[in-house]
Amino acid sequence: TEELKVYADHPVLKTGNLREIGSYLISIDGKIRENYEMIFFADHQGNYRTSTGSQGNIADRDYFQEIMVKGKEWATSEMLISRASGQPIVTMAQVVRDDLKRPQGVVAITLRLETISYIVDGIQIGESGYAMIVDKDGLVLAHPDPNLRMKMRLQDSAKIGYVGVDQTAIDMHS
Repeated sequence: TEELKVYADHPVLKTGNLREIGSYLISIDGKIRENYEMIFFADHQGNYRTSTGSQGNIADRDYFQEIMVKGKEWATSEMLISRASGQPIVTMAQVVRDDLKRPQGVVAITLRLETISYIVDGIQIGESGYAMIVDKDGLVLAHPDPNLRMKMRLQDSAKIGYVGVDQTAIDMHS
């Protein structure tokens, strides 16, 4: 996103100094969009600091590998569980480069599952239809019924009364 590019170009992030970056991110926590769970920076080794004060390592995450190993400018994760908060999220990440264009790490924002579900809840199809989001394996990520989020697989949907939806899962993999 354009917003990530602005953060990626911030002088403090371009230094790669985790201590300074952590302090900066905490100072802007109340200023980031309310639909973001947090913003974070991870150095080239995957060590991160967040706007909520959390820290850890994400070197094994696919979006981090896409940027820092494969050289992409940005990446988006699949739905995953945040290491910082324990909540289901989607992460959008952008490479951070110093003034000599060397990668220093990634800056990322996380979107809560609730935010994504809220957006999907507003979509009505016909008179009684609704939208949902599923991952590549058929796991329901966003659905008007919060009891189904991250719990129901399309393959098993007929067992709880969603007739014909299981065929969609079969079609996804054929």
